[in-house]
Amino acid sequence: MHFIDLSLTVMFFGILTNTISAPVTTQIAYQGILTDNAGNPVSDGEHTLEFDLYADSAGGSSLWTETKKVTTKGGMFSHMLGSVTSLEGLKFDGQ
Repeated sequence: MHFIDLSLTVMFFGILTNTISAPVTTQIAYQGILTDNAGNPVSDGEHTLEFDLYADSAGGSSLWTETKKVTTKGGMFSHMLGSVTSLEGLKFDGQ
């Protein structure tokens, strides 16, 4: 009986260690709806988009940018920010 308890404890700590050492993701999931100037969803298909991150909501110089062709359906698209240009090294702490 003690052998089973010890095995479960060792197994638990092994799982915990693997979880703690998991790599930090360097991508951010992003979804949106692409519309034309009249507010209508764009046609289904591929559209080239540029994604930018700024330190200030008023704009200024972009801290990060990447360009990617996305596929839309009903104007909807999804993209993993950082899949083309790494986000590594950017600070998201406001400093």
